[in-house]
Amino acid sequence: MRGSFIVRAFSMIAVPTALLAGSQVITYPAPPEAKTSTDFTVTVNGQPLVVYKDVRYYFVNFSMAGTVTMNVRWTLGFNSAVVRPLSHGITPVVTNKSATFTFTGPRNISLESNDDEGRAYGDGEWPDVVPALLIFANPLEVNVPSPTDPAVQYYGPGYHEIGTYALTAAKKTVYLAGGAYLHGRFHVRGVNDALIFGRGILNSWDPNAGGPNQEEAAIFTQNCSGLRVQGITVTHNGTWAWTTVFRGASQVVFDNYHVVSWIMWNDDGIQPRADHSVFNRCFSAVADDDYSMTGGNHQTYLNCVGRAGASRTFQVWYPATFGVYKGCEVIGPATRHEWAAILFEGGDQDQNFLFEDLNVEVSNKWLEAHGPNHYFKDINVLKSTCYAHNPDASNLVFENLRVGGKLVLSTSDMPWLGGQATCKATDPTTPAVRIYSPTRYDSCDVVTGPSFTLRFTVSNWNMTPGGKGFRWFVNGKDMGLRHTADPIDITDLPIGPNAVVIKLVDEAGQYIRFMDAIVVTVAGQNVGAQRGGLQSLSQHTPAVAADPMDLFAIDGRRIAARKCGLAPLGRDRTGVYLIRQSDNTGGRARRIVAR
Repeated sequence: MRGSFIVRAFSMIAVPTALLAGSQVITYPAPPEAKTSTDFTVTVNGQPLVVYKDVRYYFVNFSMAGTVTMNVRWTLGFNSAVVRPLSHGITPVVTNKSATFTFTGPRNISLESNDDEGRAYGDGEWPDVVPALLIFANPLEVNVPSPTDPAVQYYGPGYHEIGTYALTAAKKTVYLAGGAYLHGRFHVRGVNDALIFGRGILNSWDPNAGGPNQEEAAIFTQNCSGLRVQGITVTHNGTWAWTTVFRGASQVVFDNYHVVSWIMWNDDGIQPRADHSVFNRCFSAVADDDYSMTGGNHQTYLNCVGRAGASRTFQVWYPATFGVYKGCEVIGPATRHEWAAILFEGGDQDQNFLFEDLNVEVSNKWLEAHGPNHYFKDINVLKSTCYAHNPDASNLVFENLRVGGKLVLSTSDMPWLGGQATCKATDPTTPAVRIYSPTRYDSCDVVTGPSFTLRFTVSNWNMTPGGKGFRWFVNGKDMGLRHTADPIDITDLPIGPNAVVIKLVDEAGQYIRFMDAIVVTVAGQNVGAQRGGLQSLSQHTPAVAADPMDLFAIDGRRIAARKCGLAPLGRDRTGVYLIRQSDNTGGRARRIVAR
């Protein structure tokens, strides 16, 4: 714990300069048709970046590994600056009105002027919008397909007018290269196991759009399962429609997906109605709700960041059950956030939600809960004046809730929590499951071959045959009930992002909320030849580290660290570097590239 928020541990000890010699930055060009801006001038490791603008937000997009230094000059000039989420511990240095800061490992962050009150801009409807430069520092790509692969719809650098592009069973892999700027939208109807990925940008603005029409969203899905989206940025949605819409979808995995859209009221960021789906490392900055769970059960949000305009960051507004939010951040904007950061609107039909390891930096009201059986664990609300309103919720549990740095141990301390709430300090008897291998560091992707061994711990949950246990899922597919925490061999995963989820169940086989999850990226060749969900990938060769300096071992296990800030202790007999893992990780899941 540092200050009043959970500190995210992204790296341990800085790698010596010699080891970082292979640190990489990959920048991307922009075609003339792209909506760019000169309000900010940005460099990363001395290389200039294209600055894109979406009416009220600016953003940059690049890929990297290792440690980078960014310099940002703003035409209005910085007097002071802040990088959010604050939990990343990045402190900009302001010199001559420009901000400079350094960080290790990929991440999604926001650079803002720290004297917001006098620097806001906007119009009559949004008079106090605070400018922000959103920074999407992506991991290096591992699955770049061939432009000539007949099974891949490949969009290379440049401008592409795609209209409404409907994925088909014959061509259900779409790749947006860095520097690709698309205008249009993707429809995924009745096509299972589709993959949309890359580092490109999708602009879905339609000046001729009429009233609300969900099919004009940037990504619209209907009656499909197994969709996976990774690494792209969606911007400039202007159709009075939600930006990313799911209807009749299931088993969806979104990883490192960015939404930047503040054109009009109601352009929600991610609006899923998709059972057994996982959203990992997503970033949403929109005018309305960031993550709006409009029905669907067993959705999981990991390490997601929201910068909602005047509405909610995490909203549940249709009947839904067993939603889990872990390691997420509510970051702004500071001068306008009138509604609750977390809002349940489905009444008594919203049940059994878990919010764990959550930082709320700026909201005025952090929670409005309805329905029974919600658990809030390790919640840090930065502002002491931030409150909650839970008029008809029941059986709410707050474990290790801090508001303005104060540990809340009783509803009498915070009467606004509601009459049917229980407050307590960290409880060592709370059931828990924790995945620890593949080892995780938030600064890098977890990259594996199609097969690996999942290792985890289960505590305070006495598992016996026929009694308590857990169910595990791969990309939303139920893989069965288990009653032992023995390692699980997972095989034949498809190329690209894959989600593995473990959920505890009681003696009656009912879920009890507590769970853990991991999203891994399977590296391979012949991406377009990939077909379907769980299947044999013996024809694919896992990617190999770019040079021997990338190879490490932890506890005898070979991994590729991709310069994640790991300090070598020496070499083992095979010439592979040895790494000591630090225990000082702030309690956060960590991420490295595993082999």
